[in-house]
Amino acid sequence: MQKIVRSVVVTALFSMACLSAQIQVISQVADGGGWSSTLVLTNTTTNDTVASLAFYMDTAAGATTSWTPTFLEGGNTEALAIPAGSSVFLHTSGTAAAVSQGWAQLVGQGVVGYVIYTHASGQSKQDATAPAVTAASRILVPFDNTNGLITALAIVNPNPEPLSISVNFKTKSGTVTTDTVPSLPQQGQLAFLMPNQFPDSAGQAGLAEFYSSSGNFTMIALRANPTGAFTALPIYTESGSPIIQSGSGGNGGGGVPAGDIVDAAFSIGILNFTSSQGSQTMDVVGGAISEFTPTNWNAPFSATKYPPCIVYKTTYSSNGSPNGAAAELDAGASLGLKGAGLPAGTVVPSFNSPLGPVYSATFPAGTFQPGNAYELTSNGGSQVKAFDVTATLPTNYTITNWSGINSLDRSKSFTLNWTGAQGDELLISVSSLILGANIQGVFIGCSVAGNAGTLTIPAAAMGNLSAVTAGSVTSAGSLGVQAINGVNGTYSPVSNTSTSFLPSLIPTGKANYGAFAPYIGYQRSVSIN
Repeated sequence: MQKIVRSVVVTALFSMACLSAQIQVISQVADGGGWSSTLVLTNTTTNDTVASLAFYMDTAAGATTSWTPTFLEGGNTEALAIPAGSSVFLHTSGTAAAVSQGWAQLVGQGVVGYVIYTHASGQSKQDATAPAVTAASRILVPFDNTNGLITALAIVNPNPEPLSISVNFKTKSGTVTTDTVPSLPQQGQLAFLMPNQFPDSAGQAGLAEFYSSSGNFTMIALRANPTGAFTALPIYTESGSPIIQSGSGGNGGGGVPAGDIVDAAFSIGILNFTSSQGSQTMDVVGGAISEFTPTNWNAPFSATKYPPCIVYKTTYSSNGSPNGAAAELDAGASLGLKGAGLPAGTVVPSFNSPLGPVYSATFPAGTFQPGNAYELTSNGGSQVKAFDVTATLPTNYTITNWSGINSLDRSKSFTLNWTGAQGDELLISVSSLILGANIQGVFIGCSVAGNAGTLTIPAAAMGNLSAVTAGSVTSAGSLGVQAINGVNGTYSPVSNTSTSFLPSLIPTGKANYGAFAPYIGYQRSVSIN
């Protein structure tokens, strides 16, 4: 358990040091089950300093919890005094029968570090080392899984929010494949053998390129031979766009240009819509598999943040969409849909938009049943292979102040209250559109836990909206709420980096992002003053 009470002197020294301290990550720390770790910290300056180590232990599915490993030297790892030009050594005991593993964050002005992994087997011991590193958005990892060799990785998301990471592989023969790392929770870690996590790398040697458009991450790599001996592998932290042309988003996958992003965005839900003409409920399913240039895809995620909301301003053609897809990919003439309330043989037809096929179907109110599962299938098309994905609708909930919302005041904060939402997330959106040959759009998107019960959009965010007059034909205002089950990733006002549904492309590769999102939603037209 982290200490709460510290000496005033040490706390003051540490706080001042942190003003210019570097944050580094040791991506793997292991103790027990034959493993021990030695952390070595060095003060490279001519002044005494104080460093801090915080530890996070794996629990399940990439999640971690705060961890206080025991070191033979004892002491407080939250405030390590390191004299000028000196090193300190911290040894775990390695005596526990079961292994505990996780990662460490190192903070210290002028402090560098590394870890020594020691594995004991019988009378023999073997060491390997890995440095403490700063996080990066792109990391290159040479790998060799041939002739009985195997590569192991540990990847860390040091951020306070979940992170999606893509990976491209290029083998010695020049074959390129693509995959994704399971979405890493905040401060999460995932340790695995490369062939187990990425079957396309089994029996292959080449270069792996890990990258993320939504945050930085760290990793270490180890290689073991058939005798069990192992060594650390170098990795190379980079920035900028990927250098390997991946099958998803390029190099022939779905005919998508190299480097572009493919997003498979489908949803199924019950939509309650209110306008000046009255209210109606529609059961709707649909979506598309879309290609984006990196610039258009990334723009909404870099928009201005007003926690817990983000504001995205854009101007786009009246024939287009605010997230600027370059093309829609062909997954077949229609999709199959199965689930409660649907007759056998139900299909979701495709419609030819200027960019390609879009899939959509509307059913009478009461067809879809909250809490039930629905299955969306494809027999494949000219650009996307066959797929089968399932989603379960959330249960009903009530927005307690919904009926009284007809207009919004841009100069004030706006609060929404609800009860009963059981979805993983509640997504709340407000938009203003100035209509014409080009549409000037302002999109406010907020994401909160379904059980929060309330959300306030700050006045600073509301102030970005354009004025919208009730009944206007040249402007439009909208307020939307969606309770969504089982969708991960980072949320923007117009898209999401979920990786829960990644259909395969033709001839090779997969979508970079995607979801079959089940929701129960409320939408209404509003004036904005």
